[in-house]
Amino acid sequence: MVLFQGLFFLVLGVGLVLIAWNSRRTGWLPYGPRRFGRDIAVWRHERPVFYWMLFFGYNLAGLWMAVFALRVLAGTAEPLPLS
Repeated sequence: MVLFQGLFFLVLGVGLVLIAWNSRRTGWLPYGPRRFGRDIAVWRHERPVFYWMLFFGYNLAGLWMAVFALRVLAGTAEPLPLS
């Protein structure tokens, strides 16, 4: 289970960082769930302060998850309890 949890957090963490870095090229960052086929997104040119706050938040969360996953896989951190 430790291996699954480590790989799961690694994929989620790297995915968040990739989404954030891809938004620098496209100019929008997905935010919230898809409802009725419509994305909720923050556009850089419409709300720049909120965009950059989300950008740094996505990167911070992604890096935290990736580092935690690597520590779990290396055995230096306890995995999260399942019960």
